[in-house]
Amino acid sequence: MTLGSQGGRVRPLTRTELLDLAEASPTTNLVMLGRALGISEPVIRERARRGELAAMGIRVLRLGAQWRVVTEDILTFLGISRDAAVDAAVPPRRDGDVPGLRVLRRGGDDDEAA
Repeated sequence: MTLGSQGGRVRPLTRTELLDLAEASPTTNLVMLGRALGISEPVIRERARRGELAAMGIRVLRLGAQWRVVTEDILTFLGISRDAAVDAAVPPRRDGDVPGLRVLRRGGDDDEAA
């Protein structure tokens, strides 16, 4: 778990909670995005202000004083599909797996992580 701004714990959302969130509304707020990623609210707000979430493929819409996040983008970023058959066919990702990342090995050989 990740520490929040006040030293409390941020409880990440479960897969079921994320799917329920996406069913309920096409957008959500930054607090829920932070929970989905296990990041504290102040950190996720700063990332949104800097425009860093767009680089991750997560669209954030500024509507006056509100920030809205496209819930489908959150699911896509986390590799979660609404279709259970698709999820069953896709193996779970290990920590550190990043598609397209080239990993340098000792001895100069490099592999592409998948």
